[in-house]
Amino acid sequence: MSKTPELLTASQRAAQLRMNAELGSTSRETSPVSSKKSNYQDIAKRSLMGTPPPLNAMGAMTPMDVVDGSISNLAITDIDRYEFDPRTEINPLYDEIKASIRANGILNHISVTRRPGQPRYMVYGGGNTRLRIAKELYEEGDQRFARLTVIVKVWKGDAPTIAAHLAENEQRGDISFWEKAQGVLSFKEHFEKESGKTLSTTELNRELRQASGLNFGMSMLQNFLFAVEYLAPIGPWLKISDVNLVLKPRVTQLLKLADKFNQQPIAETALQTILHKYAALLSQQSAARQLSNRTSAEEVSDRDVPALLQVEQLLEEVTIAVAAALEVIPDKLLAMAQALEANPRMAVETLTLIEATVSTSVGQSSAVPEPSIKQTPTQPPLGRMLASVPAPMSKPDSSGGAFLPVSPSVSQSVIMSGESEGFDPQPIFTVLGEFQSLIDMSDVLFKSDQPHHIFGFYLDFPAQGIGYVDGIELEPELVIYRRALWKILISLTGQLDRRFTQLIPHEADGFTIAWKQLWEQGEEQFQEGALELLGEAFDHVSLQSVSLVLRHEQLGPLVTRLLTEMERVRTRYPERQLDGFMPLFMPDVTEEIS
Repeated sequence: MSKTPELLTASQRAAQLRMNAELGSTSRETSPVSSKKSNYQDIAKRSLMGTPPPLNAMGAMTPMDVVDGSISNLAITDIDRYEFDPRTEINPLYDEIKASIRANGILNHISVTRRPGQPRYMVYGGGNTRLRIAKELYEEGDQRFARLTVIVKVWKGDAPTIAAHLAENEQRGDISFWEKAQGVLSFKEHFEKESGKTLSTTELNRELRQASGLNFGMSMLQNFLFAVEYLAPIGPWLKISDVNLVLKPRVTQLLKLADKFNQQPIAETALQTILHKYAALLSQQSAARQLSNRTSAEEVSDRDVPALLQVEQLLEEVTIAVAAALEVIPDKLLAMAQALEANPRMAVETLTLIEATVSTSVGQSSAVPEPSIKQTPTQPPLGRMLASVPAPMSKPDSSGGAFLPVSPSVSQSVIMSGESEGFDPQPIFTVLGEFQSLIDMSDVLFKSDQPHHIFGFYLDFPAQGIGYVDGIELEPELVIYRRALWKILISLTGQLDRRFTQLIPHEADGFTIAWKQLWEQGEEQFQEGALELLGEAFDHVSLQSVSLVLRHEQLGPLVTRLLTEMERVRTRYPERQLDGFMPLFMPDVTEEIS
């Protein structure tokens, strides 16, 4: 009895197809065939040669393949908690959730995924609490949870899975600052490992947004990364307001100052020692609080349980420890830190001359009030604008052209002082400070006490190039705006007038002012230096630059405010203005400052 096609083995069916093909070829030589039959034979030949015709969409799938978003019914013992779940603490509503699941079952299906080739599933994008409760109820004998109906997601990597968990927990609003900080760092590390690409803060924000729709923002991401790097021992007790308003600003100041004195490793060790001490105390306090929740008020009273993280006390201890490392008193340390914040290029010798003031004592300066609607916002730091500047060496004569030497003025201070009588540049500096909070211009802005520097400041070329600030590379998006803003400010200061530039000092706080140096070398060297430092030709200011900044939702209004404040100065202090205009480079002008 011959076998039917259904009973043939694969090799037998292949042999049968080859035989049919040969018979078909012979029949074509002896008798005509229809074109339809010929097409079938061609298909058979192509199949035997390893190029089968396409089948349906499911034909190439194996039993281990997953259809994204498909519904499945899995044994609860085949599902595990996701090992990199950002949530590390028990959900504070755990008991309420368990009671609801016991009564109604799991109404919101858990999503699961699994790594390629692995038989076990893990929770995807939230659901670890529900899984834990279901397993507890199953172990208690509730057979309703022996199997779970789940949504199966295709595995895309650990980074996307972590992002999904972050997004789910962020949506529910029941994840702590520290858990989010660790989750963001975990996403960053896994993304860099899986992609082979190092993420900047801007890129990290973009990848999180693309992976899960999360948009923490640059400032929040910087707080997360700072907390993980420097504040890990007390991480579980951190509040975002403490990190953003108190801890990050002060600790950063102190570490920068210690680094200036080549003592940063010692300062970091002191910081970590104090943080670990506080972590031990906080752990004891947390245990006592948990005990108080399980006992009567007579056994453990509220006064027996100290308050949690005392930020001001911690900072005071850190300040004292760093001051000891630098061999200065704490008050002087804070004054030095504030001066260095104002001028990061300040020399060590200058810093050591700074004296402590009452306003910079630990008890007073470290207290940061909680923000409120009625609170007036403080001015952002102006960076290098508050650097000391050399005494003026010349001034325009009555003709507005030549310059005559004058006597040196009184010594300058690192704190803004010495303004000409009645002139108050603070409104302008306030706006510039708000620019600084968006784009770092601290390396190019300098305060000036020259009366014909009408607005009280001037700009220098970026010494390391427009894409760097103090050796730190900026994000490409920021560089574009930084260059455009620099050109706008240059055009507004008045320093495109050679008489203004002649009054710019050669040095400020020991650093050469590149603008003045290149100008004195002549137009060709000036343009070459500008091209190198700006990354493009120096074209004063273009409409494209103005348009770019004005269209920005935050920079645009600031430019308008700056123009308003500048116009007030022009109107109120006409004597500060130079008459007419003299271009930077004039072949027929040869006057030099003596």
